[in-house]
Amino acid sequence: MAKKFKKGDCVILKSGGPQMTVKDYNDEDYIDDELMVDCDWFDNKNNAQNGTYHEDQLKPCPDNKPLTTFVG
Repeated sequence: MAKKFKKGDCVILKSGGPQMTVKDYNDEDYIDDELMVDCDWFDNKNNAQNGTYHEDQLKPCPDNKPLTTFVG
């Protein structure tokens, strides 16, 4: 099965939310045909976050440009 994303791609949930960076595909503890994607992002307080999403829940970031800039 072909993968839609590669490490470092900018993605967002189809339902909305922050921009995330693809960390890798996660093959652990999932059914073989389930393409699960590990993602990293920063919340609105600039705290690092991560999560795993089904590939079909994600889409590429528009124009791959940041929507929000955080200043630390």
